[in-house]
Amino acid sequence: MLSPLHLAPLYAFGLPRVRTAQGWVVGSRAADGVERFAGIPFAEQPVGKLRFARASLSEVPFPGGVHDGRLPGPPCIQNPAGPIRAPGSEEPPQSEACLHLTLWRPAASQEPAAPLPVMVYIFGGGLCGGSANVVSLNASRLVVRQQ
Repeated sequence: MLSPLHLAPLYAFGLPRVRTAQGWVVGSRAADGVERFAGIPFAEQPVGKLRFARASLSEVPFPGGVHDGRLPGPPCIQNPAGPIRAPGSEEPPQSEACLHLTLWRPAASQEPAAPLPVMVYIFGGGLCGGSANVVSLNASRLVVRQQ
């Protein structure tokens, strides 16, 4: 995890950012102009005493007030996909702390004149395979088509 001092130069590079109740989220911008904010925790992570408890919204501020949303959060623990993976399908290490979401938006939507359409997609897999980090679930193409 990067400290605010490490993330401060990212603002100078013009990376997209949004303010949330927990602090700032710094994202990334793709060549197609779509901005992505990844690995954003949406609930208290189910670890320790919370392992089998009902998930509750996270109100914990981001460490240092900034979340590095350039990288996806870890996928939930599940059976590995096997020793052979397709190029570009590498995933970060699995973790019980896997309650994260990824948001995509058009690059020119800092303050849109009208609300943007919202689509929520929850991938399947039943903890047998897959995660929000799978390349085929990249929503950039949908966002580009809606611009």
